[in-house]
Amino acid sequence: MNGMPYEHLRWVKRDKVLILEIVTAQLHGDLIEQKLCDELLAIWQQAQTTHAVLDLAAVQYLTSPVLRAFIALRRSVRNSGGRVILCNVQSENVLRILTTTRFITTNGSPVRLFEFASDLETALTQLEHDPLPLLPDSPG
Repeated sequence: MNGMPYEHLRWVKRDKVLILEIVTAQLHGDLIEQKLCDELLAIWQQAQTTHAVLDLAAVQYLTSPVLRAFIALRRSVRNSGGRVILCNVQSENVLRILTTTRFITTNGSPVRLFEFASDLETALTQLEHDPLPLLPDSPG
């Protein structure tokens, strides 16, 4: 992935999609949340794309303060008319937190904050074949 070096992220642009790969396995606490949020928003502004995919393959643990960084990214992307898809969750702990907080659903329920895909290619296919958001507008 390209772009300036960041502590918690690698990224690349693919057409109108910004692919953000979180490279930090343990995401917890307010300090890391703020740094991650700053990095996500800086890359989003620099990339000037329409949509974003957040690849969580490397994340083994996260806490609720870190979720604010995801919400900040979602707000910026949606304000620009785009979508954010979370993908590639490998950790059962991370999956549990994301489903408990209704950030994602794995059972097809429409009540969720983010779209979800099992892997990066599926996320990109979702954006390619369905470019308009299906989610009702919700806070954040």
